Amino acid sequence: MFIRRLTLGRWTLFLGLLCAGVTSHGLEPKDLMAFGVGPFVARPHLTVSEQYDDNIFYMSGGAIDDFITTVGPGLDVRLGKGGGRGTLDLAYTFSALFYASNPYIRDATQHQVTLLGGWQGNKLSLTLTGSLGWSDTIFGGYQAFILGWNGTNFVIEPTTKSQRIARTTYSAVPLVSYALSDKFSGYVTVPFNATKFQPDASFYNVNTWRTTLGVDYAFRLKLRVLGEAYYGQDAADPNADLHKYAHMSTIGGMVGLRGDLSRKINATLKAGYQENAHGSESFGAPVFSLSLAAQLSEKSSLSVTYSRNSSLSIQAASAYVSDSFGARYSRTLGTKKPWIVGLAATYGMNDYRTGGFNGSTDYFSADASLSYQLKLWLRTSLAYQYAKSWSGSKSTIDYDDNRVTLSVSIGY
Repeated sequence: MFIRRLTLGRWTLFLGLLCAGVTSHGLEPKDLMAFGVGPFVARPHLTVSEQYDDNIFYMSGGAIDDFITTVGPGLDVRLGKGGGRGTLDLAYTFSALFYASNPYIRDATQHQVTLLGGWQGNKLSLTLTGSLGWSDTIFGGYQAFILGWNGTNFVIEPTTKSQRIARTTYSAVPLVSYALSDKFSGYVTVPFNATKFQPDASFYNVNTWRTTLGVDYAFRLKLRVLGEAYYGQDAADPNADLHKYAHMSTIGGMVGLRGDLSRKINATLKAGYQENAHGSESFGAPVFSLSLAAQLSEKSSLSVTYSRNSSLSIQAASAYVSDSFGARYSRTLGTKKPWIVGLAATYGMNDYRTGGFNGSTDYFSADASLSYQLKLWLRTSLAYQYAKSWSGSKSTIDYDDNRVTLSVSIGY
C-alpha cells in the first residue's frame, strides 16, 4: 500500500510541477499536447489509473484480490494531411503495472504499437491496419484456455512461475480494392494474427490467416451487395517439448449487404457456409456476421455485433463453432464540459466439434463507465467491469472477476 501511494504521489508531484513550469513560461499545458511540422503531427498522452481487481488470477476458488496502479505514457504520430492521397498513423503506448500486495508481479509491463495506413488512387485503393504488442503480465482465464497450455487443463496458480507470462502478439489486415466501374468493384484481403510466448513457457505459439476475395455492387446510392470466397488456416506450433497438434483449414463463402439501411443506421450483414478440416476430422457450419451502428440522437449512439464462425482451441485440442454477441451504448450529457455514459456487454459460446473435448465454454462480460471531460485534453473516468467464464462439461475455466477503475487521461 505504501509503495502504491508513493508511486501516485510522485506522479502527482511531477504533473503539478510540469503544469506550473509551463504556465510560468507563458504556455498552457494544452500547448504541449500537439505539435507538428508540415504533414507531420505528434500528440503525446498520459493515462494514470488505479484499479481494484477481486480475482487477478482468474481462479474458481480462493480468489486473490489486489490494487493495481497503471502508468501509461504514449505518443500518437500522423504523417499526411486531410484531403491527400495517403496517410499514415502510428501510436505507441507503454504501460507499467504496480501491484500493491503481490511482489512477484509488481513490475509487470506492456508495450503496444498500432498502425493505420491508407492510399487512394483513381481506381486503386490500399489500406493496412496492424498492431504489435509485447506483454509480461498475468495470463490466464478464458484467453489462456483458448490459446492452450500444455494441451491439458490450465489453471492459474499463485506461484512465482505462473503469474507472469512474456508474450508477443502480431496482427495485420491488408486490403486492396479496385473499382471496375462506378458501381462494381473487387477486393482482396489477407488478415493475419499470431501469439508467440517466451521460450520456456508451456504454451503453443499460434497463428491464423485467411485470404478473402470479394466483389461488391452498388444497387442503391448508399447500399451495396457483397460476395466473398475465402480460405485460411489456424495453426499451432509447440513452444516447448509439447505435442504437435494438427492445423485446421477452412474454406467458405458469404453474401451480404453493406451501407446505410436508413438515415441513422449503417450496417454490414453477411451470411454463408464454411467447411473445416482438423486432422482426420471435418465438419461444416453456417457462418454469419452482423455489424450495426445506430445514431439514436445527436448525443447518443448504439452499436450491435454478432458473429458465428469456426476456430481452433489448442487447450482443448478441438475445433469449435463460436457464437459471439456484443452491444455498446454511449450517451453524452452536456456540451461545454460533457459527461459521457457508456454501457457495454459481450457474450460468447464455443461449441466443440472435434477432438476429445465435448460440450461448450461460455464467456460473459459487462461494463459501465462514466467520464468527465474537464478540457479537450483532460479527462477523468470511473468504470466497472464484470467478467465470467464457465464450461458445460469441465470446470477448468470457471471464474468470476470484478474490477473497478478510476483513471485520469492527459492528451488529445
